[in-house]
Amino acid sequence: MANLINTTQRDNSGIVFTWTSLVLACLGILDATYLLIYKLTNNNAMCLGNGGCHDVNFSPYSQIAGIPVSVFGLVLILPWQSSCCWRAD
Repeated sequence: MANLINTTQRDNSGIVFTWTSLVLACLGILDATYLLIYKLTNNNAMCLGNGGCHDVNFSPYSQIAGIPVSVFGLVLILPWQSSCCWRAD
């Protein structure tokens, strides 16, 4: 009886993990792209909320060796997303 139950249940955890990772990677790419565009254009109209994002995005901690932190985010997230797409097939 236990063997019959084990063969009828499907393990969907791999599919759920893959699609969750893909959605999070897409959100990370959107966020990093938004921050990079804001950093390069200095367009204060893009700063939503109370306006403190300008102070954060142009602080000395927003760059590593002169490269915006959002570039590092894109460099790390893009391979993650491509691996999620590869696993989704």
